[in-house]
Amino acid sequence: MSIVSGTDFSENADRAARSAAGLAAWLGQPLVLLHVIEPGSARGDPGTIASPYAEGARATLRELAGRLRARGIEVREEVHPGLADESLLQCARQHRARTVVVAALGKRPLGRGRLGSAAERLVRAGEFPVLVARPCEALENWEPGGRRLRILVGYDSTHAGEAAVHWVAALRARGPCDGVVAHAYRPYEEAQRLGLHHPAGPHGGYPEVEMLLERELARRIGTLPGEGETRLLAEPTLSRIASCLLQLAVRERCDLLVVGTHARRGLDRLWHGSVAAEVVEEAPVPVVCVPAEAVPAK
Repeated sequence: MSIVSGTDFSENADRAARSAAGLAAWLGQPLVLLHVIEPGSARGDPGTIASPYAEGARATLRELAGRLRARGIEVREEVHPGLADESLLQCARQHRARTVVVAALGKRPLGRGRLGSAAERLVRAGEFPVLVARPCEALENWEPGGRRLRILVGYDSTHAGEAAVHWVAALRARGPCDGVVAHAYRPYEEAQRLGLHHPAGPHGGYPEVEMLLERELARRIGTLPGEGETRLLAEPTLSRIASCLLQLAVRERCDLLVVGTHARRGLDRLWHGSVAAEVVEEAPVPVVCVPAEAVPAK
């Protein structure tokens, strides 16, 4: 298995590669660096791998790989012709990727919002956990024995929520990480499910709902496996679930936000209305999207 990271040699991609190297060092996995020559990108040479452009790309890739090897990890270099998202998926399949790392934005024009098209398509494919990297010194410089990474897990009671917890547990099995497992909920919906007729407390808030939900979290999760502090949190919101998770990530000063996803191939309207889509689009911190299919059902 390996960590696979795509690079177009932009500043954002260099940051993503450093994050991928930190993850590879932590997990003790090799890092595969992939540069994709897309059709029409090489001025007069439509994406062949025997062109002067390709030779220059290989030289740049060797230089990047050399810098990352200084961190004590194995780094492999690959240059492929094709489309970025398709080539990354093929590379991830070939190397049995534990996680695919991409920059939120690269050199290409934005298709929509703050997220590049290759990153979005990889997340939507739902085959591998995808780390959508944004600037984060803690993650880029992460290494065994260094500062503990602080991770927020957006949890729900679905298999996707369990997949997110499973991904974080694998990190903690290698060394201590501090985690906040947060269930963002709509108070009146949960109150109805729990049989509470007056969810709001006398001084505001929803203390009884939160108490019952946190008990449920404790039964389902307990504490995260592995080393590190764990805090369970039921957070009410009258707005979007995604907005609540993003605010929590800032409030809790998290280095990484992890959410589960459901593969919904061909159902674009469902994807664009999903919590994971909103989180990965708007997050100010790196986000890992873990497909439910990445963890076998119990």
